[in-house]
Amino acid sequence: MASFLVNHVQAGMKVGIDIFSDSGIKLLAKGTAITAQHIQMLQSHKIREIDIDGEAPVGDYRLDKARQIDPVQQANEEKAKLRQLMKHIPLFSSLAPEHIALLADRMEKREQVAQTILFRENDPGDSFFIVLSGTVKIYRTSPEGDEKILAVFNAGDSFGELSLIDGKPRSATAQTLEDAELVVMSRDHFLDMLKTHFDLNLVIMAEIVQRMRDTNDQVSDLMFFDVRTRVIKSLVKLANRFGERSDHTIVVQMPLDRHELSQMAGVKIKELNEVLYDLEDRQLVKMYASYFELNLIKLRSLLR
Repeated sequence: MASFLVNHVQAGMKVGIDIFSDSGIKLLAKGTAITAQHIQMLQSHKIREIDIDGEAPVGDYRLDKARQIDPVQQANEEKAKLRQLMKHIPLFSSLAPEHIALLADRMEKREQVAQTILFRENDPGDSFFIVLSGTVKIYRTSPEGDEKILAVFNAGDSFGELSLIDGKPRSATAQTLEDAELVVMSRDHFLDMLKTHFDLNLVIMAEIVQRMRDTNDQVSDLMFFDVRTRVIKSLVKLANRFGERSDHTIVVQMPLDRHELSQMAGVKIKELNEVLYDLEDRQLVKMYASYFELNLIKLRSLLR
């Protein structure tokens, strides 16, 4: 991976790290093949340089090689990028720049490949995670070995704080669904942060309440909704969280395979496939290998 000035990026190059605007909107995802329209869009958002995946022809457009390998300057740039990202994470959005800088110095950045177990259910809770890029699933395993996905987190989301607060073991397992960049804070630093920043306590409380509501909704879904409704609600939830509007459809980059989607919906894989085939026949959903498209308005109307 190498850094390039946007003015010197060529069409066909691939994005190395998710690109965000100053307001926190994801402009381009990691792995996206860049087009001329993408370059114009980046320039309109005043993005000066980006990271490009893989090798590209060497030329004047590549940033100075000495600048890339200077360890001190590289470390400072990494910290600056982390502080910039943290400004747009809900948990830290109310903090002053000097407080964000202080917290960034206490965090450790980690790169994890897909399918990495970050922690397991009943492990000691000794760290708090923030997703910079990629996707992480949180799930529990039944005594019979069946998995139930409780949540899916992507860039800007945080998780793992519950065990740090009550001191009890992890209540679920966390696993990356794709290559991911994370920042990790230790329990001591996390508790110090709560002691010195009252606003963060309110944000954490709101986050915990929301997750309790989500859990109650999941229990209610399993008790009162049939298989078809549970599958549709799961698709709508993924669309709301990961979807991007394209004309009259929602395009959802699929963070889950069909087996994991069945776990999320609380249905058997055979039941999931039957519902998806029916929705495809009605042209409400189009399933592809790594993404799906759906008409969100029509699907929502089925749930009313």
